[in-house]
Amino acid sequence: NADETKIKAAQPQLKTLLRDLMPLWDNLTGIYGWRELSVGTPLGIFSAANAKIAVEMNGVRKDGAVSYGFVLDDLVVPEGILPAWSAKLMPEDISLSLGGIGIDLEGPATAAIDALDLNQDPTIPDAVGEMIVAQFMANPPKLVLNRSVISNKDTEITAQGEMTFVGGKPAITTTLDARLQAAARRAV
Repeated sequence: NADETKIKAAQPQLKTLLRDLMPLWDNLTGIYGWRELSVGTPLGIFSAANAKIAVEMNGVRKDGAVSYGFVLDDLVVPEGILPAWSAKLMPEDISLSLGGIGIDLEGPATAAIDALDLNQDPTIPDAVGEMIVAQFMANPPKLVLNRSVISNKDTEITAQGEMTFVGGKPAITTTLDARLQAAARRAV
């Protein structure tokens, strides 16, 4: 039904259909991976045996969540770009996992649908966007660092934590753990 007049006349049904679509999806996951990845740069070739990027999110809901993962295995950097003494500090494996929880996407989507008026320009008033931003700032999501690991044969560093916003200011709770392998301890 591409007739603009008919679409504008059917706005109540359109709004009902848009509301009924939520949460659009229950879970959406995407994973991209590479084997034997190498990237040529003016400094030389950087490589990894495996690389992976993962994204996961739930739908448009009050308790929305999103997570991002990034993994590199057997990372190799070109010789000569790091000082010799730092070679034992260079990570070989990296696994980072970040996300956000408590992301209210349902409220803004519902406000936009409710305010939608195809007979006006703009179709959603600027005041609605300003209200959505104000509500987001008043109740921001929690940012999460899920257990993440950076390691090589001698060292393993893990971190996890979260950041909330209290009164507009960040409050961070983090756990950081560093472990030296036995061979590295003897050399120190």
